[in-house]
Amino acid sequence: MVSVITSAAAISAVHSLREIDTRFVSSSKRIESGYRVADASDDASIFAVAQGVRAQVKSSAAVSSSLTQGQNTVQVALAGLRQIYDLTNDIRANIILLADGATAESARTIIKNNTLTLLEQIDSARNTSRYNGFSQLEANAQARSFLSDTKGTSITVGTFNAQTELDDLSTAVNNITDSASALTALDAARAFERQVNVTLADFAATGRSLSESHSFVDSLTDALKKGVGALVDTDVAEAMAVRQSAIVQRGLSVASLDFTNGANRRIVNILR
Repeated sequence: MVSVITSAAAISAVHSLREIDTRFVSSSKRIESGYRVADASDDASIFAVAQGVRAQVKSSAAVSSSLTQGQNTVQVALAGLRQIYDLTNDIRANIILLADGATAESARTIIKNNTLTLLEQIDSARNTSRYNGFSQLEANAQARSFLSDTKGTSITVGTFNAQTELDDLSTAVNNITDSASALTALDAARAFERQVNVTLADFAATGRSLSESHSFVDSLTDALKKGVGALVDTDVAEAMAVRQSAIVQRGLSVASLDFTNGANRRIVNILR
Protein backbone atom coordinates (compact mmCIF):
# COMPACT_ATOMS: atom_id res chain seq x y z
CA MET A 1 0.00 0.00 0.00
CA VAL A 2 1.24 3.44 -0.87
CA SER A 3 0.25 6.07 1.72
CA VAL A 4 1.12 9.72 2.30
CA ILE A 5 -0.19 9.53 5.89
CA THR A 6 1.71 6.56 7.28
CA SER A 7 4.97 5.62 5.62
CA ALA A 8 6.13 2.20 6.81
CA ALA A 9 9.40 2.63 4.93
CA ALA A 10 10.10 5.96 6.64
CA ILE A 11 9.27 4.52 10.07
CA SER A 12 11.64 1.60 9.46
CA ALA A 13 14.39 3.97 8.27
CA VAL A 14 14.01 6.21 11.34
CA HIS A 15 14.05 3.18 13.63
CA SER A 16 17.21 1.93 11.98
CA LEU A 17 18.79 5.38 12.27
CA ARG A 18 18.05 5.47 16.00
CA GLU A 19 19.70 2.08 16.53
CA ILE A 20 22.74 3.20 14.57
CA ASP A 21 22.99 6.42 16.60
CA THR A 22 22.79 4.37 19.81
CA ARG A 23 25.70 2.19 18.67
CA PHE A 24 27.66 5.27 17.63
CA VAL A 25 27.14 7.03 20.98
CA SER A 26 27.93 3.85 22.91
CA SER A 27 31.16 3.14 21.02
CA SER A 28 32.21 6.79 21.26
CA LYS A 29 31.65 6.71 25.02
CA ARG A 30 33.76 3.58 25.33
CA ILE A 31 36.61 5.13 23.36
CA GLU A 32 36.53 8.45 25.20
CA SER A 33 36.19 6.98 28.72
CA GLY A 34 38.34 3.91 28.18
CA TYR A 35 35.65 1.82 29.84
CA ARG A 36 33.33 -0.75 28.29
CA VAL A 37 31.31 -0.53 31.53
CA ALA A 38 31.71 2.99 32.87
CA ASP A 39 28.61 3.03 35.08
CA ALA A 40 25.61 0.94 36.06
CA SER A 41 23.66 2.00 32.97
CA ASP A 42 26.15 0.15 30.76
CA ASP A 43 25.85 -3.20 32.59
CA ALA A 44 24.52 -3.20 36.15
CA SER A 45 25.77 -6.71 37.03
CA ILE A 46 29.32 -6.25 35.78
CA PHE A 47 29.49 -2.75 37.25
CA ALA A 48 28.51 -4.10 40.69
CA VAL A 49 31.15 -6.83 40.49
CA ALA A 50 33.78 -4.34 39.35
CA GLN A 51 32.96 -1.98 42.22
CA GLY A 52 33.45 -4.82 44.68
CA VAL A 53 36.85 -5.66 43.19
CA ARG A 54 37.82 -1.97 43.23
CA ALA A 55 37.04 -1.92 46.96
CA GLN A 56 39.39 -4.88 47.38
CA VAL A 57 42.09 -3.00 45.47
CA LYS A 58 41.75 0.01 47.76
CA SER A 59 41.91 -2.20 50.85
CA SER A 60 45.00 -3.97 49.52
CA ALA A 61 46.61 -0.60 48.78
CA ALA A 62 46.03 0.45 52.40
CA VAL A 63 47.63 -2.79 53.63
CA SER A 64 50.57 -2.25 51.27
CA SER A 65 51.05 1.23 52.72
CA SER A 66 51.01 -0.16 56.25
CA LEU A 67 53.56 -2.83 55.34
CA THR A 68 55.79 -0.18 53.78
CA GLN A 69 55.69 1.74 57.05
CA GLY A 70 56.61 -1.43 58.91
CA GLN A 71 59.51 -2.20 56.58
CA ASN A 72 60.89 1.30 56.93
CA THR A 73 60.58 1.11 60.72
CA VAL A 74 62.54 -2.15 60.76
CA GLN A 75 65.20 -0.88 58.35
CA VAL A 76 65.85 2.21 60.47
CA ALA A 77 66.00 0.11 63.63
CA LEU A 78 68.42 -2.34 62.01
CA ALA A 79 70.67 0.52 60.93
CA GLY A 80 70.75 1.74 64.52
CA LEU A 81 71.40 -1.75 65.87
CA ARG A 82 74.32 -2.28 63.51
CA GLN A 83 75.81 0.98 64.71
CA ILE A 84 75.30 -0.13 68.32
CA TYR A 85 76.87 -3.51 67.56
CA ASP A 86 79.97 -1.86 66.08
CA LEU A 87 80.23 0.44 69.09
CA THR A 88 79.90 -2.53 71.44
CA ASN A 89 82.78 -4.27 69.68
CA ASP A 90 84.92 -1.17 70.20
CA ILE A 91 83.89 -1.02 73.85
CA ARG A 92 84.78 -4.68 74.38
CA ALA A 93 88.18 -4.11 72.74
CA ASN A 94 88.84 -1.14 75.05
CA ILE A 95 87.84 -3.11 78.14
CA ILE A 96 90.25 -5.89 77.15
CA LEU A 97 93.01 -3.27 77.03
CA LEU A 98 91.95 -2.04 80.46
CA ALA A 99 92.13 -5.63 81.78
CA ASP A 100 95.62 -6.07 80.38
CA GLY A 101 98.18 -5.58 83.12
CA ALA A 102 100.69 -4.37 80.53
CA THR A 103 98.61 -1.27 79.75
CA ALA A 104 100.24 1.84 81.19
CA GLU A 105 98.30 3.78 83.82
CA SER A 106 98.47 6.96 81.73
CA ALA A 107 96.79 5.12 78.87
CA ARG A 108 94.09 3.60 81.13
CA THR A 109 92.47 6.98 81.77
CA ILE A 110 92.36 7.77 78.06
CA ILE A 111 90.94 4.36 77.19
CA LYS A 112 88.31 4.55 79.94
CA ASN A 113 87.20 8.02 78.85
CA ASN A 114 87.01 6.82 75.26
CA THR A 115 84.90 3.87 76.38
CA LEU A 116 82.50 6.18 78.22
CA THR A 117 82.21 8.26 75.04
CA LEU A 118 81.36 5.14 73.08
CA LEU A 119 78.59 4.38 75.57
CA GLU A 120 77.19 7.87 75.00
CA GLN A 121 77.23 7.19 71.27
CA ILE A 122 75.14 4.08 71.87
CA ASP A 123 72.51 6.25 73.57
CA SER A 124 72.73 8.69 70.66
CA ALA A 125 72.23 5.87 68.13
CA ARG A 126 69.18 4.64 70.04
CA ASN A 127 67.61 8.08 70.16
CA THR A 128 68.31 9.08 66.57
CA SER A 129 67.21 5.83 64.92
CA ARG A 130 63.73 7.21 64.32
CA TYR A 131 61.19 6.66 61.61
CA ASN A 132 58.02 8.72 61.51
CA GLY A 133 58.84 10.10 64.94
CA PHE A 134 59.31 6.71 66.64
CA SER A 135 62.40 4.80 67.72
CA GLN A 136 62.16 1.11 68.54
CA LEU A 137 65.51 1.27 70.33
CA GLU A 138 64.72 3.78 73.08
CA ALA A 139 64.35 2.71 76.69
CA ASN A 140 60.61 3.53 76.68
CA ALA A 141 59.93 2.25 73.14
CA GLN A 142 56.71 0.34 72.50
CA ALA A 143 56.05 -2.44 70.02
CA ARG A 144 54.20 -1.33 66.89
CA SER A 145 51.85 -3.42 64.76
CA PHE A 146 51.34 -3.14 60.99
CA LEU A 147 48.53 -4.68 58.93
CA SER A 148 49.58 -7.62 56.79
CA ASP A 149 46.25 -8.46 55.13
CA THR A 150 42.74 -7.10 54.64
CA LYS A 151 41.35 -9.33 57.41
CA GLY A 152 43.17 -7.33 60.07
CA THR A 153 46.09 -9.68 60.69
CA SER A 154 49.16 -7.73 61.74
CA ILE A 155 52.93 -8.09 62.13
CA THR A 156 54.46 -6.61 65.26
CA VAL A 157 57.80 -4.84 65.29
CA GLY A 158 59.39 -5.27 68.71
CA THR A 159 61.77 -3.10 70.71
CA PHE A 160 65.36 -3.18 71.88
CA ASN A 161 64.93 -4.64 75.38
CA ALA A 162 68.48 -4.29 76.64
CA GLN A 163 68.23 -1.39 79.07
CA THR A 164 69.23 -3.55 82.03
CA GLU A 165 72.29 -4.90 80.21
CA LEU A 166 73.28 -1.42 79.04
CA ASP A 167 72.91 0.04 82.54
CA ASP A 168 75.02 -2.81 83.93
CA LEU A 169 77.67 -2.16 81.29
CA SER A 170 77.76 1.58 82.00
CA THR A 171 78.08 0.97 85.73
CA ALA A 172 80.80 -1.63 85.22
CA VAL A 173 82.84 0.68 82.96
CA ASN A 174 82.54 3.55 85.42
CA ASN A 175 83.77 1.22 88.20
CA ILE A 176 86.89 0.04 86.36
CA THR A 177 89.90 0.66 88.56
CA ASP A 178 92.02 -2.41 87.92
CA SER A 179 92.21 -5.61 85.89
CA ALA A 180 89.67 -7.42 88.07
CA SER A 181 87.02 -4.71 87.69
CA ALA A 182 87.80 -4.57 83.96
CA LEU A 183 87.04 -8.29 83.67
CA THR A 184 83.68 -7.64 85.36
CA ALA A 185 83.01 -4.93 82.78
CA LEU A 186 84.02 -7.37 80.04
CA ASP A 187 81.36 -9.82 81.22
CA ALA A 188 78.81 -6.99 81.13
CA ALA A 189 79.93 -6.03 77.61
CA ARG A 190 79.47 -9.61 76.42
CA ALA A 191 76.00 -9.79 77.98
CA PHE A 192 75.00 -6.57 76.25
CA GLU A 193 76.48 -7.78 72.96
CA ARG A 194 74.48 -11.01 73.18
CA GLN A 195 71.30 -9.00 73.65
CA VAL A 196 72.17 -6.84 70.64
CA ASN A 197 72.67 -9.98 68.55
CA VAL A 198 69.34 -11.44 69.69
CA THR A 199 67.53 -8.21 68.83
CA LEU A 200 69.25 -7.99 65.45
CA ALA A 201 68.03 -11.49 64.62
CA ASP A 202 64.49 -10.67 65.79
CA PHE A 203 64.31 -7.48 63.73
CA ALA A 204 65.76 -9.24 60.68
CA ALA A 205 63.12 -11.99 60.95
CA THR A 206 60.36 -9.40 61.31
CA GLY A 207 61.73 -7.54 58.31
CA ARG A 208 61.58 -10.73 56.22
CA SER A 209 57.97 -11.33 57.26
CA LEU A 210 57.03 -7.77 56.31
CA SER A 211 58.82 -8.05 52.98
CA GLU A 212 57.16 -11.38 52.09
CA SER A 213 53.72 -10.06 53.05
CA HIS A 214 54.33 -6.89 51.06
CA SER A 215 55.34 -8.88 47.99
CA PHE A 216 52.20 -11.03 48.25
CA VAL A 217 49.88 -8.03 48.74
CA ASP A 218 51.41 -6.24 45.75
CA SER A 219 50.97 -9.36 43.58
CA LEU A 220 47.38 -9.70 44.78
CA THR A 221 46.69 -6.04 44.01
CA ASP A 222 48.08 -6.41 40.49
CA ALA A 223 45.88 -9.47 39.91
CA LEU A 224 42.80 -7.61 41.16
CA LYS A 225 43.55 -4.66 38.88
CA LYS A 226 43.87 -7.00 35.90
CA GLY A 227 40.55 -8.56 36.89
CA VAL A 228 38.83 -5.19 36.92
CA GLY A 229 40.37 -4.37 33.56
CA ALA A 230 39.07 -7.58 32.04
CA LEU A 231 35.58 -6.72 33.32
CA VAL A 232 35.24 -3.07 32.37
CA ASP A 233 38.05 -1.87 30.09
CA THR A 234 37.31 -1.02 26.48
CA ASP A 235 38.70 -3.02 23.59
CA VAL A 236 39.65 0.16 21.74
CA ALA A 237 40.17 -1.54 18.37
CA GLU A 238 36.74 -3.15 18.55
CA ALA A 239 35.04 0.07 19.70
CA MET A 240 36.64 2.06 16.89
CA ALA A 241 35.53 -0.51 14.34
CA VAL A 242 31.96 -0.34 15.69
CA ARG A 243 31.96 3.45 15.56
CA GLN A 244 33.33 3.53 12.01
CA SER A 245 30.69 1.01 10.98
CA ALA A 246 27.99 3.13 12.61
CA ILE A 247 29.17 6.19 10.70
CA VAL A 248 28.84 4.33 7.38
CA GLN A 249 25.48 2.84 8.34
CA ARG A 250 24.23 6.27 9.45
CA GLY A 251 25.02 7.68 6.03
CA LEU A 252 23.19 4.82 4.31
CA SER A 253 20.22 5.16 6.66
CA VAL A 254 19.94 8.90 6.04
CA ALA A 255 20.09 8.24 2.31
CA SER A 256 17.37 5.60 2.68
CA LEU A 257 15.17 8.00 4.63
CA ASP A 258 15.71 10.70 2.01
CA PHE A 259 14.77 8.22 -0.74
CA THR A 260 11.58 7.26 1.11
CA ASN A 261 10.59 10.89 1.57
CA GLY A 262 11.36 11.50 -2.09
CA ALA A 263 8.88 8.79 -3.07
CA ASN A 264 6.15 10.54 -1.07
CA ARG A 265 7.05 13.83 -2.69
CA ARG A 266 6.61 12.24 -6.11
CA ILE A 267 3.12 11.07 -5.14
CA VAL A 268 2.21 14.59 -4.02
CA ASN A 269 3.50 15.97 -7.33
CA ILE A 270 1.31 13.50 -9.23
CA LEU A 271 -1.76 14.60 -7.23
CA ARG A 272 -1.03 18.18 -8.13
